[in-house]
Amino acid sequence: MMLEAQQVASISAVNGRVAVEIVKARIKLVEEGIATMFKIVLMDYSMPEMDGPTATEELRRLFASSKIISA
Repeated sequence: MMLEAQQVASISAVNGRVAVEIVKARIKLVEEGIATMFKIVLMDYSMPEMDGPTATEELRRLFASSKIISA
């Protein structure tokens, strides 16, 4: 992956629904003080199961209801 060539750690998801689940799990770890939050989330517009815009809206809802990020 291009990011790894630049020595940037990354996590990939096979679709939008999995991307949301990955971020949801990370939010829980951050709230427990076990991990740090992602610096950036790159989203493909067209993905199977859940497209990028829908996944992004779901992520906004998750962040709005979490304790780690204030709007």
